[in-house]
Amino acid sequence: MARATGTRDAMSIPMKKWVELKPVTEKSFTVPGRYPFLVAFEGEEMTVNPGRWSQTGVKK
Repeated sequence: MARATGTRDAMSIPMKKWVELKPVTEKSFTVPGRYPFLVAFEGEEMTVNPGRWSQTGVKK
């Protein structure tokens, strides 16, 4: 499950509602919605849409 934090929604992940992450592999999940995307977890990092245009965040 995922929910955005901060000041706005994060792509298809809203701030006010939990969204189910659908497993693709052991460490990768897809987020359903109009524009599905992939989220991958590795240690303390989370990467959105791994590949050429990826965005990486670190757990605080």
